Amino acid sequence: MNRKKILLQGYYGFGNLGDDILLLVCYHNLKWHFPEAELVVFVNTEQTSSYLNGLLGENIRTINYSAREHFDFIVHGGGGVHYDYEHGNFLFSVLNRIILNKPSWFTKLYQFYKVVKSKENISTTYRIGLGIGVGTFTPSSRKFYTNVPLLNGYDYLQVRDSASVAAAIRYKTRVSPVVSTDLAFFSEYWHPSGLKKTVEPASKRIGMVLRYWKSNNDYVKETLDVAKSLRDRGFSITFFSFEKVYDTPYSELVQDDFNLVEWPLESGNLSEFFARFCDHDLIVSSRFHGVILASTFGLPSIALKLDPKLSTLKGILPESAQVLELEQIPTQLESLILATFSDIQSWKESTLRDFERNNKIIHQGMDSVNTFIRERL
Repeated sequence: MNRKKILLQGYYGFGNLGDDILLLVCYHNLKWHFPEAELVVFVNTEQTSSYLNGLLGENIRTINYSAREHFDFIVHGGGGVHYDYEHGNFLFSVLNRIILNKPSWFTKLYQFYKVVKSKENISTTYRIGLGIGVGTFTPSSRKFYTNVPLLNGYDYLQVRDSASVAAAIRYKTRVSPVVSTDLAFFSEYWHPSGLKKTVEPASKRIGMVLRYWKSNNDYVKETLDVAKSLRDRGFSITFFSFEKVYDTPYSELVQDDFNLVEWPLESGNLSEFFARFCDHDLIVSSRFHGVILASTFGLPSIALKLDPKLSTLKGILPESAQVLELEQIPTQLESLILATFSDIQSWKESTLRDFERNNKIIHQGMDSVNTFIRERL
């Protein structure tokens, strides 16, 4: 019998911590349940993905768009991959209206075009979407026409929240989406072993996970002003970057005034990074996975709504999510932080309850997708 091949595809190999965690979950789940299968990781470029072998703990075969290969399964492993907040031109507006009206028809036409043009180098028998976030597209989005065929190409689609279910239905996906939660809640597959927190019960330490956002970086300066004010009140503050290369403009703004921890570390050591991340009582984050990862360690958080997907945190973490609009940062962020610290133990308990709920949900979600794969091996 030929050895089955599974390709893991996502935003992998770019040094983005959130997506690296999603890769770890997908990889370890498939390796544990299907040890006989060959696992391959898709990367855009070898130049940025050299750290993956160290992250996964073994040498893994990688491919890029130049490969011509057929796989038994392609697993798109997590992340908010289907969205676009940028505007195109009038022609895209017209095209997108047509596509939204007849997505299945357009998908067939698009796939035929790729076959004729020999652009479909990587093929599969079954395509799986796992822990996917489906968001909104602007009416004139330049990405909508490429996303619709992918959404309609899934043979199994598991999404991470109810908002993604609604979006998938609106875009008329070929298969009914299964609602689960974010893959990172399967912490057993990636939490560093033996991680010890050094924070004392009365400590006043805050970790701030911000990111570069090309359309609006004023929020970084405003958050920096709040951080300086809190430092004057006796708080210890460390800034984090979850994607070192992409976040360079943000990092340059904060590194002269505060300690900055960037992923990937030069050592590529996940334990070392999270030892520093967990050395706090509260996380303030404009990254979706800054909040999600914090919750897996029982760390309360405040989300800064840099993009619409952070609004979905209220559904994922119903007891502990605190989401602040960007325009509220100068006037309300400091007071919200102080209020959270005044009842920090209660926030830690509600965060832990939210995590435990999501951990059960993602275990059920993994059982579902593993059954789908097993029945087709």
